[in-house]
Amino acid sequence: SDGAQIARLVRECRTLLNRFRASELHASIAAAERFAELPYTLGEHDPAHTGERGALDLLYRDGSGGWHVVDYKVDRVHSRNIERNYVQKLPGYEHQLRRYGRALEELLGATPTLTLCYLDFLDKVRVEEVEFAGERYAQAALI
Repeated sequence: SDGAQIARLVRECRTLLNRFRASELHASIAAAERFAELPYTLGEHDPAHTGERGALDLLYRDGSGGWHVVDYKVDRVHSRNIERNYVQKLPGYEHQLRRYGRALEELLGATPTLTLCYLDFLDKVRVEEVEFAGERYAQAALI
C-alpha cells in the first residue's frame, strides 16, 4: 500500500540521515559557513562557455578559509551491485565534481577540495576526496 511504502521510505531516510550525522564529515560541515543547493552560471557573456549552469549539493568554507564542495550520492551500494552502482558510475561523478571545481575557481578565485559522500555504501557513509589539479576553467576548455 502507499502508506506502507511511505513509512518504509521515511525509515530509510532517517537511517541515512542518522548515519551521516555520526560521520566526521558532518562534524566538519556543522562548524562551517555553508551553502546548500547552490546554483551557479558561468560564461553568460562568454560564447566559449555557453552559459554553463549547475547546482552544488553543498559548498562550505572551513575555519581556515578553505572552500569545499560535497556531492552527496544516495545510490544504494551493496556487495551484489558494487560494480554497477559504484565502479561504473565513479568516473562520471568525478567528472561532474571537477566541473564544479573549475567553476568555483572562476567564480571565487580559489581551488576547492572536492568530496563525494556516499550515504549508503555497504551500510556506511563513504567519503572520497576527488583529485583536482586546480586547472582554470578557461584553460580546461581550450582544445
